[in-house]
Amino acid sequence: MNGGYNRNYTIQLTCLDTFAQMELSKVDDRQTTFSAHEAVAVQEELRRTLALEPEQFPLPAFIGMISDEIDQFRDAGRSDADVVALIKNTVGRDVTVADIERFYAPPQARYSGDPPG
Repeated sequence: MNGGYNRNYTIQLTCLDTFAQMELSKVDDRQTTFSAHEAVAVQEELRRTLALEPEQFPLPAFIGMISDEIDQFRDAGRSDADVVALIKNTVGRDVTVADIERFYAPPQARYSGDPPG
């Protein structure tokens, strides 16, 4: 662990993201797209059909996954406290502003594979 952040998990996500970007570059503009909601719904159904537990993400990975949206929230004049409140209201989980600050992945880290924090 590196400051509470699992580097192996970061490498796995980065490799998957890089692979997805490489594959995406091979597709023409007419390719079918899916919303995040549709992707999650299909993943949940596949896991349910296979009698697998729901996938769980450690806090650093979760914050990293929503870092693009955190950027957009900040650009819209909203605070990290607003993000924390939204998380609490949406999923009932406690996350702190310090968690957001510690595990937020800036654009250069999201696209370079460097872990946040």
